[in-house]
Amino acid sequence: MPLKPGDHAPDFELELLVGADAENSESGSKRLILEELLSQGPAVLVFVKEGCPTCQYTLPFLERMYQSYPQSRVSMVVIAQEEASVAARMVHNFGIPTTPLALDPEPFSVSEQYELTYVPTFFYVGQDGKIERVFESFDREELRSLNEAVARVNESSPRPLFREEEGVPPFRPG
Repeated sequence: MPLKPGDHAPDFELELLVGADAENSESGSKRLILEELLSQGPAVLVFVKEGCPTCQYTLPFLERMYQSYPQSRVSMVVIAQEEASVAARMVHNFGIPTTPLALDPEPFSVSEQYELTYVPTFFYVGQDGKIERVFESFDREELRSLNEAVARVNESSPRPLFREEEGVPPFRPG
């Protein structure tokens, strides 16, 4: 079982794959530090792996959420259990061109700290560093609720996350 609501989110520092770095399939010198993210507001952390079909299905919806709140007070980060070259493929193949992507390659030290059992796993971490929400796999209602929480923090109404014509299932196991 992953960490639970009420647990303190372990701090971490990971390499961030951004812009031209993704094009070059190399990690950049930019670092992602949880403590710095939380100094700006809450954070959504989503752990994924390239070979996970549920992750592949979920990522475009996360990208849609990220793009819906361009000046968001909630940081959103995808944490890939991959090396830079594989993570760069994910950016292009799975529809996440703008969502920040951090690297947690083997031995998956940050994933271990968060006690992951499945991917994707979502953590909503409050600005105080406490985990407020955790869910695994693709869960339409949990994602909708997460979208509403992000909208609330941004003092706006929730943006549409799912379209009727997409036929989004209620759940897909990870």
